[in-house]
Amino acid sequence: MAQVCPSEIVNKICKEAENFDSKDRLLNFSTKGDFQTPLLLEAGDLFFEKWLKSGTSLPFETFLPLSQTFTAQQKMETEEQFAKVLKAKSEDFLCSDLYLLMGFLKWDGNALAPSILIPLDISPDMKSLSISERGPVENVILRKRLKDIVQLPRTEDATINGKFSILLYFSLFEKAIAAEKKWKFTRHGLSLAFFNTNRLLLKKRMERGFSEKKTDASPFLKGLLGDEGFQFKESVFEEADFDQVFNPADHYFLYPTDSHTTKVTIDALDEKSSAYAVQALPGTSKIKVAVNIAAESVSKKKRTLVVARRAISKQTFCDAFQPKFRSFNGPERDIVMADLKKAREEFSSYYGIVNQKPNASSGTLAEILQEFRDNPQPKAKFPDSVFKGVAGLPFHRYKAIKEV
Repeated sequence: MAQVCPSEIVNKICKEAENFDSKDRLLNFSTKGDFQTPLLLEAGDLFFEKWLKSGTSLPFETFLPLSQTFTAQQKMETEEQFAKVLKAKSEDFLCSDLYLLMGFLKWDGNALAPSILIPLDISPDMKSLSISERGPVENVILRKRLKDIVQLPRTEDATINGKFSILLYFSLFEKAIAAEKKWKFTRHGLSLAFFNTNRLLLKKRMERGFSEKKTDASPFLKGLLGDEGFQFKESVFEEADFDQVFNPADHYFLYPTDSHTTKVTIDALDEKSSAYAVQALPGTSKIKVAVNIAAESVSKKKRTLVVARRAISKQTFCDAFQPKFRSFNGPERDIVMADLKKAREEFSSYYGIVNQKPNASSGTLAEILQEFRDNPQPKAKFPDSVFKGVAGLPFHRYKAIKEV
């Protein structure tokens, strides 16, 4: 069967990502949806510019004004909803996924869609909001959906001297849809809502496409997307003694681990492995393995990216990588390296002598020394003929004869 090129698979993934759910909130925004604030009919561009220039945070309740259609009871329920979601996202993902939606387009009948999403940060007490430094994101779902009809602007198109301009963006948006007489765009309208940040940024990245040449040349993608997929890898320790393969003085591991865990770490660092997956049960030093791999890679001046799905995993890794309790006062690594290598070689040599079986006896030196200890030298003298051929006597035969 012909080998499938990684670029072909990546292109298929991109095409699948272009499929849209007609009920997607970024295509059909409901003004009365769950986990969002009521739609405020303020001029979004002016509101944003004023907030941005102030450089301050706004109380969360700014977006929850009481009205005939939004009662005090509804306000309290909305605050409770947001508090639960924000707490969960903060603890799990270290990102609020909260956005300020502005500039709404009425299209396809009565469908309503926001034109831009402004990421927000929430204060620790979850009572005030500030504009995030991550930068606005255009409605990438809407842009993709309408690409064959109009070319909606990107946030990059409305950047002046490295800074995003909401006024320019709205102007470009209005110009882009000017030919569609049945559509209507308004700069008025503000609402807070939750959206998956990773999904938005992934959609935005996929829109740029990927270089087929670079994709096909990537050993990582070849291993990850190839027909064979992940396979069990034969360990580099299979054909060599542990001490011949691994010397801690040659590595920059931050944590000592047992021999099995060390083997996994060394195998993962093997240059021949373009992608290596480690599966382990809870409590099996996974973070120490990750930290040791990262430290080793950094020591070799490799670009190293550590990705964690949950915020708690990220914090655990950071605490292990740069522990607050550890003091680095004392001799530098280069100073103690020679002594460490020498001590390691002596221990390794001793271990080999004691545990390897001499060819003549097929018994370990430890077993032979123990035999000398347990059997004192006899006082009686024996003729040399008694010991004829003893050099070829295996140790286990000697033990069997002795027990007869």
